[in-house]
Amino acid sequence: MSSLKMPEKRNSNVMKNASTRTIASTYHGPLPLSSELRNYENVCPGAADRIISMAEFSQKSVSEKQNKALDNDKLKIEYSYKLAKKSMNITLCLCLFLLFVGGFLIFNEKIIAGSIFTAPCFIAVLSYFSPFKSPKNKNNK
Repeated sequence: MSSLKMPEKRNSNVMKNASTRTIASTYHGPLPLSSELRNYENVCPGAADRIISMAEFSQKSVSEKQNKALDNDKLKIEYSYKLAKKSMNITLCLCLFLLFVGGFLIFNEKIIAGSIFTAPCFIAVLSYFSPFKSPKNKNNK
C-alpha cells in the first residue's frame, strides 16, 4: 500500500489562494552597487579598495585600446590620402606623356596614330570634369 495520502480539502484551498511574487533586478557597470560593495567590505576587509582599483584599471585599459584604434584609423586615412595623391600624380604624368607623344605624331603628319594617343586623354579629362555626369552618392540628388 502506498504511504502517500491525498491532500485534504483544506490544504488544496490554501494552494489555490497562494501566489508567488518574483522580483528581479539587473545592474551593469564597472562597480557593484554600494550596498553590495559594503557587503564585500564586511566579508573581506580591503575588498572594496581592490574592486575600485580593478575597475579603474579596466577603464584605463579600455581607454588605451580605443585610443590605439583611433590612431590606427588615422594612419589608414593618411595612407589612403598619400596613395590617392601618388596615383593622381602618376595619372597626370601618364596623361601628359600621351598628349606629348600624340602631339609629336600629329606634328609629324601621323594623324591617326597621334589621335589614338591623344583621344583617351581628352576623353578622360572631359569625363572627369563633365557637368552632366551622375552623382556617385545616391543621396545627393
